[in-house]
Amino acid sequence: MSAVKRLFEKYSIDPKQVKRLEVGTESAIDKSKSIKSFIMQEFPQVEYSEMEGIDTINACYGATNALFNGLYWLNSEHTTTKKNDVYSVVVAVDIAQYDKGPARPTGGAGAVAMLLGRDAPLSFSDFRLKAFHMEHAYDFYKPKKTSYFPTVDGQYSNVCYLKALDICYERLRSRHEQPISVADLDYLCFHAPYNKLVQKSFARMVYSDFALAEESQLESLYAKYGIKDDETKSKINQYARSQPREETYNDNESSKFFIALTKKMYEQKVGASTYLPRELGNTYAASLYAGLTSLVGLKGQELQDKRINLFSYGSGLAAAMFEFQGRETTHKKHRYQLEDIKNILDLPNRLNQRQEITPEEYSKTMDHNMDVYLKHDFVSSTPTDYISSGAYYLDRVDDKYRRFYLRKE
Repeated sequence: MSAVKRLFEKYSIDPKQVKRLEVGTESAIDKSKSIKSFIMQEFPQVEYSEMEGIDTINACYGATNALFNGLYWLNSEHTTTKKNDVYSVVVAVDIAQYDKGPARPTGGAGAVAMLLGRDAPLSFSDFRLKAFHMEHAYDFYKPKKTSYFPTVDGQYSNVCYLKALDICYERLRSRHEQPISVADLDYLCFHAPYNKLVQKSFARMVYSDFALAEESQLESLYAKYGIKDDETKSKINQYARSQPREETYNDNESSKFFIALTKKMYEQKVGASTYLPRELGNTYAASLYAGLTSLVGLKGQELQDKRINLFSYGSGLAAAMFEFQGRETTHKKHRYQLEDIKNILDLPNRLNQRQEITPEEYSKTMDHNMDVYLKHDFVSSTPTDYISSGAYYLDRVDDKYRRFYLRKE
């Protein structure tokens, strides 16, 4: 609710213009009632209630499915209206919480509200340039209905992620009219459970460029990457062209080689998109879009005419890779230009407003959350000092398990 309210306020959006709203999450507290239905409190008037969309759930992938649903809706011949000032809103929101142990520090929380409409500053240059991979896997799941915490097979989940990345990238490459490589992309955003996996993923895509290249394409590929020495070429041949890809997912030597090889390019093409994920921790369905927000929030107008590759992954599993392009909008409304979105986001200043707490305080808060999880008939005792102005917070849960929220002034 906080993200949607701020989106409407900062960009002067009339609720009457929003005809679809969909939520991507895996953190719904109720097994029946959607998060979207709570957000409808922002649209109390009956004339605002004709709004398609609902929650979409599959681990960290739900928001991407919601995004595509919104884009398909905008471009559908069955959309109720074709006016240019009609919008779809997608909300990517999650809380990543882990039990005591090494995974706990990677947790986080976040919500990203995205406005979809025609003549957008980020758009598909070609709607065909997208690729998907779906598969059955038990790498990360939440079978315990009485607990926040997931069941995770960490090493297997990393393999699932990288395998899905390989498949999606190979499929996306095949949909371009001309062969492409990572060197041809301006920026990349990844689903970011933790930053080391993002580094591995970028290196893995470069690995795939060499693994998939025809023999006749190698010299031009070396030139694109600025590789001239025979020793490096020999290493690339050893790691990328001399063994099956499925045998390389746990090959640390190969991974370290390509991470080192691509370090400078990683900073140029990926570094900016890791700004919020590194500061906020894992935000599950919001993670990729926190990365995209980082990119816009740091680069602004520099993204005009630039190609942005995005990789989305959700355990279980579902994955997608697609491309956006930055552009100048034709209607010239200042709030919808890339540079002005950057200024409105004001990311460094917003992050500086956070209040630091100790690990002990954090653990105490987590213990309290578990104590009240699934309980009812109580008033929240959590201090609101750390809550930013304009954010919603849980005030109470009544004897019928109904949840009530207030907005901090």
